[in-house]
This record gives sequence, C-alpha cells and structure tokens, in this order.
Amino acid sequence: MEIIQDDVPAAELETFDLRLLLLGDPTEQQRLRRVCVSTGFAYLDLSKHGTFESDWRGLLDFSLEYFALPNDERSRDARGSDVYGWVMHNTFESSNVAAC
Repeated sequence: MEIIQDDVPAAELETFDLRLLLLGDPTEQQRLRRVCVSTGFAYLDLSKHGTFESDWRGLLDFSLEYFALPNDERSRDARGSDVYGWVMHNTFESSNVAAC
C-alpha cells in the first residue's frame, strides 16, 4: 500500500477502458470480473469513449439551464415522487420564513 499526503494510506486501483468494455473485449472483461470479485474498486477510463465527454457536457449544460428556470416552471415537473421529477425544498428563498 502506498503512503501519500499526511500519512493517509491509498490503495492502487486498476483502470479499465470503457471503450474496450463496450466493444466486448474478453481480456478487459476478465480483468474487470477479477477486480470486482477481489477488491470491488477500480477506475473507469472514459477518455477514449468518443462521445462521452460531449454527452456529459451536454447533460451539464441542460442541468444548468433547467435549474435556472423559475420555480413555478420547474414545478410543472413535479410527479409526486421523491425519486422522479422536481421537488421544491424549503429554503429561505422558497419559504415564508423570514431570513435571520
């Protein structure tokens, strides 16, 4: 085990290529299975995936635009679920309680 900053131990983790896994590369799949069974932790290299970065940036841009909308517009997405849709939480901005 490698010791890094402030004597905090850090384990070395294997890195897997998402592109190879999606292509069904048997060597990469076997390595992933071995690590999942043994340590259960690994890094996933997304850099060679192709569209992942642009897809991720698009998702972040959409999120920024969505959460910039007024509360009344976002409330149209409320679905009565704590898992799906938008739920307004009480904050000083959204409640009738005066801020201190």
